[in-house]
Amino acid sequence: MPFNDTKEWVMMMVMKYLLQLIAVCLLAGCTSTTVVVQHLDDVQVELEHNLVIEDHQENPMTTPQFWKMVDDADVIILGELHDHVVGHAFQREIVDRVMSNFPTSTLALEMLERDEQPIIDDFMDGIIDEKRFATLTHSEHWSGKDTWQAWYQPIIDCVKSHNGSVVGANAPRRYVSLARTNGFEAIDALSESRRSYVTIPSPMVDNHYQERFFEFAGIEDEEIDDNHRVYGFYRSQQVWDATMAKSVAQLKPTAYAKVILLVGQFHVEYEGGLIQFLKKDLPDSNILVITVHRTKPEIEFEDIPLSDVIVYER
Repeated sequence: MPFNDTKEWVMMMVMKYLLQLIAVCLLAGCTSTTVVVQHLDDVQVELEHNLVIEDHQENPMTTPQFWKMVDDADVIILGELHDHVVGHAFQREIVDRVMSNFPTSTLALEMLERDEQPIIDDFMDGIIDEKRFATLTHSEHWSGKDTWQAWYQPIIDCVKSHNGSVVGANAPRRYVSLARTNGFEAIDALSESRRSYVTIPSPMVDNHYQERFFEFAGIEDEEIDDNHRVYGFYRSQQVWDATMAKSVAQLKPTAYAKVILLVGQFHVEYEGGLIQFLKKDLPDSNILVITVHRTKPEIEFEDIPLSDVIVYER
């Protein structure tokens, strides 16, 4: 959710549990007002020298091993910290390699919404410039002041330079809010044209992912029922998860026409909700989940890998 969004978002942020989520950059659109914005063109990232790459068992990986996993994947999920400039620079490296070697691939973004696709296409076709693109999608300050131009636009420009495709993967915020306040019945009541922009999670994920969400909210799982206010926010989280998963699946990714998704880490780490939905939609696909951290992350679960590939700064 963008930094400068509605009053409703401000009200959400003052709630204790959402502040806790924001503090560790868990939810889509978590932000920081103290970010030092450094343009990706001014950031040098060399895999061998600047980053540590480990597999899901925390074993070191060589750069060739890593790139082979990327080359073999049908879907590449890049779980990010939204305010991590090195992580964004690393994302651009991956996008550049994929688009160079597999030019029919597609970049999908949590940061852009499905009903914004005509605006995305207008930019990719040169009808509007990048400033107009950011204005029309309300993206200028998506992860803090002026962060779009510094971090996300260069990645999209990389795709454009390769004549690749970009899609908005997320559900429109107004429908996510509708699901939170009025339930999924309100989404079902939308007209067919509007209903196409959002996917209802069916069934909702109610395993460790839900427990982890409530844990960060500071609320015990047994305290929650369908009418609890926090459960409404979990419905929102699940709408994001299900819609982004469906957006990827509808592109019918293959090893030669990959889909790369940029998305917040909480959606995907430890078999997050998005990954669970995506594996249902694409049971036979090779899905590679990569998450990038500032430092080596602490592992929460012994029996559930954090991701397929863990990357952090040296």
